[in-house]
Amino acid sequence: MNPLFAASPISPESALLSRSAEAGLHMALIESGVRSGDHVLAPALASVALAGALVRAGADPVLVDVDPSNWLMDLDLMEEFLMGHTIVNERDELILRKTGKAIRAVAPVHLNGNPVDMNQLRFIAHRFYLKIIEDVSEATGSFFQGRPVGVYGDLGVFNLDVHPSGYDEKGALLISRDEQAMASLPQHPLLSRYPYEFHLVRISLEQLPALRAASVQSKAFLAFVQKAFHQLPDLHWQQTLPEAEPAFQTLSFSCSRARELRRHLAQAEILTTTFAPPLHQLPAFRRSTFIRRADHATQLFEEVIRIPGVANQEETEWQELAKTIWAFFKV
Repeated sequence: MNPLFAASPISPESALLSRSAEAGLHMALIESGVRSGDHVLAPALASVALAGALVRAGADPVLVDVDPSNWLMDLDLMEEFLMGHTIVNERDELILRKTGKAIRAVAPVHLNGNPVDMNQLRFIAHRFYLKIIEDVSEATGSFFQGRPVGVYGDLGVFNLDVHPSGYDEKGALLISRDEQAMASLPQHPLLSRYPYEFHLVRISLEQLPALRAASVQSKAFLAFVQKAFHQLPDLHWQQTLPEAEPAFQTLSFSCSRARELRRHLAQAEILTTTFAPPLHQLPAFRRSTFIRRADHATQLFEEVIRIPGVANQEETEWQELAKTIWAFFKV
């Protein structure tokens, strides 16, 4: 662990349970000091939950294109932009020169269960006085350096609907490094305004066996994928870091013939999806700053095929899916 940071990531004893990941991320933005009109660094290819939370908070995101190899926020591109286009004022606030407004936080999305390089991101955030809000809504059960993603930033939001916690609760779990902030949450205006959307729970991540179970399940699925598809050069897979243990719940790959393959899979009654539209294409964010060298987010949106729920199926179903995909390329 970099000596600039705490010896260990957060492991909360209390957390905020919200009805949705969007609501949890909205609260996380507020707890990070984000107010209407403030900037938040976010990947152009993000979760639906983060897009909704940014709108709720009235934030003006600075959108960062994704790395085409891992489909995640391009941290090198982000750091390069911050070095050339921001200043730090006397209150240790990071200011975007173009607008004169503060950039309060960075919101990495562990997209598709693939962990962001939290070592590099924490270094950048420390250097530029940024809070880190980890969007784990697609990655509950993913690990980085042996710890669950979501505990390396200042706040993290887990989606319990994807990987049930073992409790009766459903929704999303917000955790924070700031114990005082968590203790003061019952008095927050949002909780009094929406009493049925949020409530505090006493919990530690060790009480969520689904986190490790999802990781074990995903490893078996990944081993099958590598064996079943490694000879298909037309499919391109999301790359992961050596320190990462992704918890994929979808079979996701990019393909230059994505439209044709989707039709082929639809004929076999196999449901396919893709990512939500890139944020810079949404009306709410079309005026937002978009940092890019190319537009990898749009290319991936067009070419990535996602087959949901596959990791939860039996191996016989995986084999049938593999046969169907192979049949397309053998035509």
